[in-house]
Amino acid sequence: MDEGRALTLLKQLAQSGDAAAQFELFEKYLYGLCSAPKDKVMALIWLRMASDSGHEEAKKWLDGFEVWDQNGFEFPKR
Repeated sequence: MDEGRALTLLKQLAQSGDAAAQFELFEKYLYGLCSAPKDKVMALIWLRMASDSGHEEAKKWLDGFEVWDQNGFEFPKR
């Protein structure tokens, strides 16, 4: 399966409420993986959705943010 198709399927899962898929999309947009553009704003949107859906790791990531600034911020290192 090509990366574009994989990203499309992942988005479909995420939009249906799958917290794991939402968190995966966060990572894809954060790092620009799987043909997703590197987009920190979209990454944060998916991270918040995952957290709201009960994804524990997403909650931890959000708790780690001290400052959010659309012009630039650093995600915590894993």
